[in-house]
Amino acid sequence: MRLLPLLFLVLTACPGEKPADDSTAITDDSTAITDDSTGGTDDSAPTGEQDCNDEVDNDGDGAYDCDDTDCAADPACSLEDCAAPGDEDGDGAADCDDADCADYPDCQTPAEDCGNGADDDGDGNADCDDRDCNSDPACQPVEDCSAPGDEDGDGDPNCLDSDCATDPACLGGEVCGNGTDDDADGDIDCADSECGGDPACAEDCSNGADDDLDGAADCADTDCDLEPACAEDCADGADNDGDGLTDCDDAACDTDPACIVCFESDLASSYGDSVAAGNTAGQGSDRDPTCSFNTGVEDVIYSWVAPSTGLWIFDTAGSDYDTLLAIEVNVCGTGTDCDDDSGDGATSYIEAVLTAGDTVYIVVDGYSGTGNYVLNINPSTEVGCDDGVDDDSDGATDCDDADCTADPACIVCFE
Repeated sequence: MRLLPLLFLVLTACPGEKPADDSTAITDDSTAITDDSTGGTDDSAPTGEQDCNDEVDNDGDGAYDCDDTDCAADPACSLEDCAAPGDEDGDGAADCDDADCADYPDCQTPAEDCGNGADDDGDGNADCDDRDCNSDPACQPVEDCSAPGDEDGDGDPNCLDSDCATDPACLGGEVCGNGTDDDADGDIDCADSECGGDPACAEDCSNGADDDLDGAADCADTDCDLEPACAEDCADGADNDGDGLTDCDDAACDTDPACIVCFESDLASSYGDSVAAGNTAGQGSDRDPTCSFNTGVEDVIYSWVAPSTGLWIFDTAGSDYDTLLAIEVNVCGTGTDCDDDSGDGATSYIEAVLTAGDTVYIVVDGYSGTGNYVLNINPSTEVGCDDGVDDDSDGATDCDDADCTADPACIVCFE
């Protein structure tokens, strides 16, 4: 409560008069002061909220600025309508230009897509030309690991850049197709063994070029052996596989029926020691028997017919080199038995149970070379019991041999 100033009544005593008693000269201030709580009025108190944007409760009603109903019509307390044209809140900025609309969906600036070819945020720069994309991986410069220069600007050029750690050009190996001896071993591209399985060095078997630089083109290259176009035709007079050998002279035709030499000499049904002898040098190679250790060794082939049923022995005892022996029974070119060194020394030995009339193709071959051979064919039992020959070489001839006991020629009916 505001107190009015006390009014003191100063009484001046007339000369010669006795001053009045103080208790009666001064008016009790309890009656001289007007109490504004009982009827006085304070004209300085404001009426209504004076400023709706000063964060002060000007009229002392407990609500300030736009929270005070006095400010309902004040422009400062109007809301901007972000979807309707006009500056509803009267702040000089309309719609999306008004900060009140910063979170309004239609007022959001789209982010730049750094790889779609469009200027998404409308700033005149698309994709990596927009500075918004400076840190996008799609816009980072890429190091060229085989060209001079530091393309990505990180201070490390080419193979010194960690980006090139797994690049073939930086692994110390040959890059198979760049015309450079990358590993400095003297061999360039496909001529380098490191490029053996590289697609860039595969031989094209029909383009007339030595694609893998191994000195052989097309079918002459072993890479093309399984190509149908490079298979040797064993009867067309052409070197189909490009190896310099034609038809039956090509090892690829060894098993072709057109090239199988069944025999060179016929022994009929002769048997005994040295039924055939000679030298294999200059005879050519017609077979590589199943027990061969070396291919292309020169050989001779005989045809022979078993004169009787039984166990027959074929050997090369008496030959002066390391022989190899094979027999083919009834089927030319298909081995039945093969032996290298089962005979004496380095000679060969085969036993075979045959039926009278069986045709046997006998191949006298060598382990690795040629030499003088001897072919022996002997039965394990007496063959003829009335021919005057000790067929099985057991020291007993014809009926004196126990093998002939049951032979009709040796049965004595009476004496």
